[in-house]
Amino acid sequence: MRIRDELRQIAKKQILKVQLEQQKSFNKFRKDVTKYRLGDLVAIKRTQFLPTSKLSRKFLGPYRIISREGQNRYKVLKVGAHEGPINTYTATDFMKPWRQPSSSDEDEEDSHNLPEGEDVIQKGENVGLEISPTEGT
Repeated sequence: MRIRDELRQIAKKQILKVQLEQQKSFNKFRKDVTKYRLGDLVAIKRTQFLPTSKLSRKFLGPYRIISREGQNRYKVLKVGAHEGPINTYTATDFMKPWRQPSSSDEDEEDSHNLPEGEDVIQKGENVGLEISPTEGT
């Protein structure tokens, strides 16, 4: 009987050790719950991708929070005319605060991070390249 009790204690310790390791690996990529208020504008993560939507935005929005369901789920309502469901429930893991796109963001996207001093070639602009005939023709 004494040996059996010792084996049980060893097994319990091993089980607790493995459970802690599994908990660490599970929580490794989890983020803290963000609390939102009613009326906040948020973007929700696109969860359904079609083969033709590989260039689509990863987040849809804006959506307005209309109610809270439990600890980290919210009911949201679409604001404006854009792609996505009219109203839906979503978890805070799939939400982020809505950031209104500004014109400076669009300018940055268009510049493609060119080094300073490089000129951007406009569509239809002649860049002055001369094509010389190849030898033997």
